[in-house]
Amino acid sequence: MITEKLKSKLLEIPFNTYFARSVLEGHVEGDVLFDNENDPSAAYVQHKYGMSLLWGDCNNEEFNIRLKRFLDNRQESTWAQVYPVNWGGFMQGISEQITSRLNFDFLPEMFEKNNKSLNMQSVRKATLDEAKNFTGRVVPSNFWKEAHLPMCVSYVAIANDEAASIAYSSYIHENIIEIGIETVDAHRGKGFAQLACAGLIRHILNTKCVPVWSCRVDNIASLKLAEKLGFIETLKLPYYIIKK
Repeated sequence: MITEKLKSKLLEIPFNTYFARSVLEGHVEGDVLFDNENDPSAAYVQHKYGMSLLWGDCNNEEFNIRLKRFLDNRQESTWAQVYPVNWGGFMQGISEQITSRLNFDFLPEMFEKNNKSLNMQSVRKATLDEAKNFTGRVVPSNFWKEAHLPMCVSYVAIANDEAASIAYSSYIHENIIEIGIETVDAHRGKGFAQLACAGLIRHILNTKCVPVWSCRVDNIASLKLAEKLGFIETLKLPYYIIKK
């Protein structure tokens, strides 16, 4: 089965590719292109949220032409990571490298030190309706198909009887849970994101899972929040933008 063949190749990539795996496993909408169904050596996976991954052999000209045609016909811009780095030549012809994407490691002792004094009384597990209907850009409905949304674990921080911020599992694979976060505009800069994330991380740790964080290097708010939550930067990767 092509999905399993692509997934086995994906698992060889030495950085965070959970968003691409979620597309392959059908948890979220996306597009998948590959060069050979029997023995794929190059593939492109695009997530609904606007992230994509290109990996494998960069020398298959037929695949490259088909991929370029697909990208030229896109209606939205997309961010792209590549593996290995020699895909950079192909990317230079169709995009700009304007930033980097960061991977992090989680330090439980740092999390406890930074968050032990938080008042968690306003934090609780979100209902399915809250997760489904939370509005914004980085929200659960952009990371899960509706049929799979019950798999998503979410925590909300409450302000004035409404969910001010939601932290949720954007991807779940084995014991790995990557964190997504969105805050209502009127409540930004008030600490609600940290509260919601702390609630989710405590749940993740209680279930013997590992929290994961990633973001663009220019997302200063996400970087500062990651540090408060016990994450440290471990890897910086080229991040290209392919404009529509």
